[in-house]
Amino acid sequence: MENFDLERSPDGDLLRVAKPGPDLLRYPLYNKGTGFTHAERRKLGIEGLLPAEYNDIDTQAERIFKSIFYNRDDVGRNIGLAMLQDRNEVLFYKLLSQHIEEVMPIVYTPTVGDPLVDKNLLRKIRFAASLPNIHTQFLFTNGILLDRFGYDEILTSGITRLALSTYVGTRDGYKRFYGTDKYDKVVANLLGICRRNRELGSPVNITLHLRVSRDEGQWRETDTFKALAELIGEENIDFLTSYDAWSGMIGGDDVPEGCSIVEPIPIEEKQKVPCFELYRRLHVLSDGNVGACVCMDMEGEINVGNVNEQSLLEIWRGEKLKNYRREWVKGNLPQVCQKCTRYTPLTEFIEESRTRILTDYIGRSFPRLFKWVLEFQARRRAENLDSF
Repeated sequence: MENFDLERSPDGDLLRVAKPGPDLLRYPLYNKGTGFTHAERRKLGIEGLLPAEYNDIDTQAERIFKSIFYNRDDVGRNIGLAMLQDRNEVLFYKLLSQHIEEVMPIVYTPTVGDPLVDKNLLRKIRFAASLPNIHTQFLFTNGILLDRFGYDEILTSGITRLALSTYVGTRDGYKRFYGTDKYDKVVANLLGICRRNRELGSPVNITLHLRVSRDEGQWRETDTFKALAELIGEENIDFLTSYDAWSGMIGGDDVPEGCSIVEPIPIEEKQKVPCFELYRRLHVLSDGNVGACVCMDMEGEINVGNVNEQSLLEIWRGEKLKNYRREWVKGNLPQVCQKCTRYTPLTEFIEESRTRILTDYIGRSFPRLFKWVLEFQARRRAENLDSF
């Protein structure tokens, strides 16, 4: 990470960086393009290296937005935005903040697939963390690419929870379940980031979700599991004995030894009470379409709107989502829901998640108080782990 000095004064903020002349223009975090005044250009030794005209950042943002979105192809727009971020990061985020509904579907990191494949992921996380109405960020990964950015960079990026989904046991077992020989790398990453998180005072809540044999003796007594349990607490580790069939795509041969496939609940039972997912949250797909089930509906069958046409609040309160709820109790379930084994009745979710629902409400209504609560919880986790 780059070092810099920030000096604040009544006349404005001054950023001092160790980047002479042309090097300044090659570094995207400090390059202002035509936003450098003529006085700044003389002082920094970059006269003649930029177009003569001066433009403030608002003018630059509108100009580059029109230029990039003149391209009607989303792939071309994505390339244009990536090139902008690589040369002028401040302008990129200015454009994103001013045109978030148009730009977000283009730069979106997909739900399916490991998010750490996105080279700009941490920049996106930091930007989201800077917004006043975003107080939690949750990252789910298989652990293979945890060392790509560095443990400190991930842990201090702004995420509040890191969920690690993997296998613990033997190299052969890992290769059987994941089809690749990355076990040693994954174990090193898991232990490395958990140790570093503890050293930093546990700023991130790390949870471990294992795909392992039903016979706990095959993995619970391994040095790897014991070390992870000591670092994050065994209460933050879980494993499945029954697996979702993903509408028939997963069979008995695909799950760990001794585990089973869950049988779907009959539609007649499901239709009595709508699934809690229709009342919990929205998720935005890469094309701007908005769905209501991030749990299973990866193809976007449940479409309740598009962020290019409405705000998320309008979509949440809109007729499309209300209609899905009404049709559910008539027995007209979306195809993806009919064989879903993760169905949870809304009434059951409310009964079992009262604390979580209250916490989410406090987080949205009182973000500063919620931030303090999260920091307090992080300190308590660190104290509890240090007591072992």
